[in-house]
Amino acid sequence: EGENVLIVTNGGGIGVMATDASELYGLNLYDNLDDLKQSFANTIPSFGSTKNPIDITGGVNASVYENVIQLAMKKSNIHAIVCLGVESGIFNSDELIMLVERLILRQTNTKPLVFSFFGSSGFEREILTLKTKGIPIYSDVYQAVSCLGALYQSYRILKFKAQVSKAIEPILEMDLDQMRQITEKVQQDGRTFLLPPEALEFMTLAGIKMPTSQIAKNIKDAVLIAGEIGFPVVMKIASKDIIHKSDAGGVILDLQNDSEIMNAYEAIMNAALRYRSDAVIDGVEIVEMVDTRDSAETIIGARIDSTFGPIVMFGLGGIYVEILKDIKFRVAPITKMDAHDMVKQIQTYPLLLGVRGEEPKDIEGLTEVILRLSKIITEVELISDIEINPCLAYTKGKGVLCLDARILLHPTKEEDE
Repeated sequence: EGENVLIVTNGGGIGVMATDASELYGLNLYDNLDDLKQSFANTIPSFGSTKNPIDITGGVNASVYENVIQLAMKKSNIHAIVCLGVESGIFNSDELIMLVERLILRQTNTKPLVFSFFGSSGFEREILTLKTKGIPIYSDVYQAVSCLGALYQSYRILKFKAQVSKAIEPILEMDLDQMRQITEKVQQDGRTFLLPPEALEFMTLAGIKMPTSQIAKNIKDAVLIAGEIGFPVVMKIASKDIIHKSDAGGVILDLQNDSEIMNAYEAIMNAALRYRSDAVIDGVEIVEMVDTRDSAETIIGARIDSTFGPIVMFGLGGIYVEILKDIKFRVAPITKMDAHDMVKQIQTYPLLLGVRGEEPKDIEGLTEVILRLSKIITEVELISDIEINPCLAYTKGKGVLCLDARILLHPTKEEDE
């Protein structure tokens, strides 16, 4: 219901640790001293403290703990509780397990409650037993607080999601129905990947700019298509079995005339078959040659992760992505602020700001592409993975251009089996 967190402890030291951890993990400790005193002064020993953390002292048993936490549960201006404790002569492992189980069983609302206790080996055994029952209890104070911090981070995203989505929706117009139709047709064809022409159509519907391209099945088609697109052009092998085209010798740049097209077609086909003799080759993709001057190569992606569900990714792109691994991830859907943070948090971000007199790159354009992929991965159900590499960021105001897009679908049940 809100952000006010209360810490209850029988030891001052772990209370201070929890306070430090709360600052580290973004928790807001409830600090209305008059209200705290009025609410809890009659429940704890007179030499205890009603400041937050509430120190019930080491001379109390489980019943005092329970009374304080039950009071806090009923207070509308306290929204989450961290219950801490150390073993004492009065409060032992038997008391611990009874306290925690009673509090969990009696909890009738959704107010978050996490525990952190430490003491003898008996304490540790009981903590392990409680954890196996799904109770959020830890022997490390920082783990308990970080757990609650993660919950609040999710809460804040959900709280502002409606307002943020409304604010960014105008720039995210895309034909989701048409995009779904493309993926459904691909699935009906028995494939889990989009061919280059399908990927180009899909990305165009998504509002993401890509170079013009077509697939040539033979040399004659390659010459005709190159003439239609206009020289210079790039040629790439089109095969589901060859993901890293450059490694296979499957990319040739800056082709200027019909003769070079014919030679390049033969060279690419031969190189691809040497690289993988059993590869299924759909042809050669003819792509308009793009001016990469004054641009920075980035990689932008989205996928359905087995643990986190839909996620998005951003980082330095091109041939260095697997070496430097300068990438950041976020759980989708994301906000515009999240997208900006992803861009700013890569180590090579200064390159996007411009070095040695260069103009800064179009960071707004990059964040828009990240947002669009976030929307696609959460709303186009059949898609499992999208990767754009490289996505060129030109100087500020001149936009971005995605040179290559790999789009994969979830396998069907038959394929899984």
